[in-house]
Amino acid sequence: MKCHLWPRVLAVAFVIVASTTACGGSVSKGGTATVPTTPTTPDPWAVPAVVDVSYLQRVMDRLDQSVGDALREMVSSRSVNARVEAILSAIYAGSELQRTEQDYRTIAATELSKYRTVPDNPSTHVLTILAMTPGCVYFSATRTIAPALINPPPAADTNGFLALRRAITNRDLNPTNETLILDALSATSAIPRSPCS
Repeated sequence: MKCHLWPRVLAVAFVIVASTTACGGSVSKGGTATVPTTPTTPDPWAVPAVVDVSYLQRVMDRLDQSVGDALREMVSSRSVNARVEAILSAIYAGSELQRTEQDYRTIAATELSKYRTVPDNPSTHVLTILAMTPGCVYFSATRTIAPALINPPPAADTNGFLALRRAITNRDLNPTNETLILDALSATSAIPRSPCS
């Protein structure tokens, strides 16, 4: 009795190879198949090898959106509730977080009438990088909260000095890889000491 095993083995191998190539894979001459891989999506907020003004502007545009979210929540709830605190904790760090939370509490207690019913995002225009260390960048900018206010003051743009430190917080509230450790306004041209040290 003859055994006809080889035709069956070849038929199975042909089906496997045909299925693999039909689904986008390939077969090498050695008979091994490669299965297609799903391409990975690069992080749109990845820190570039060289941090420049355009990167800082993109980060600040996104952080201004989060600040706007915090303002809208505060005005809507008429308080600094848990969501406002969570947003602020995602975009600020250290003593700047404590100072900002106190500012929001003061606004909620005594200054809500100055804000639009639905405040628009503040705006930042990054000017110059002043200092940089690994994981930290200090820069100047003009900052305005005028879009959030009912009657903004005439000189709504203010000289700002900001510092970002590399940190990953709540990705839903701050998808960037940066948090603000300094958000200082100056009515003069005096430059505050860099916190990046």
